[in-house]
Amino acid sequence: MTDRSCKLVTAIVQVFAMFLRPASFCAILLATGHAPYRIRPQGGCTMERYYPVAAVTLICGLMIFGMALTVARTHSTTGILAPAMTGDPRLERAIRAHCNTIEWLPIFLPAMWLFAIYWSPAWAAGLGLVWLIGRIAYFVGYLSAPLKRYPGFFIQSLTAFVLLLGALGRIIYLWLA
Repeated sequence: MTDRSCKLVTAIVQVFAMFLRPASFCAILLATGHAPYRIRPQGGCTMERYYPVAAVTLICGLMIFGMALTVARTHSTTGILAPAMTGDPRLERAIRAHCNTIEWLPIFLPAMWLFAIYWSPAWAAGLGLVWLIGRIAYFVGYLSAPLKRYPGFFIQSLTAFVLLLGALGRIIYLWLA
């Protein structure tokens, strides 16, 4: 495997390791020389600089939970109980808005974390909050009328692409350097 291939594989492993446990994430970053945080004298690493990104990740989970509660409430108010998912436009819009948000998570979360690792945790957390605001605007807009979802969609998709292309660009730059 070439040095460039190793760097790309390392970047991919970093993302998966980060979600497994912080200790293995630190070990991989230390082994590859990409340790952007303080090393404790007794070994291990501190992850303080990633706390804002972790907080945005957890807020994202709360947002998804809130959307799921809205879908459950809409099931109840329409009288269409699960597992049925059709029959009332309000229910169908609530389900679609919730599912659309879940569909964006595999794009948003890795992009935000890689942006935090390779650029800046503060900027990644800030952009993550903008993404959350866009998704909430999308959800609320979609519930009221399908055409009202576009402003939220524009905000969140632009933010996701900034995170995605920013992280990808930095990884490719470092890989080729």
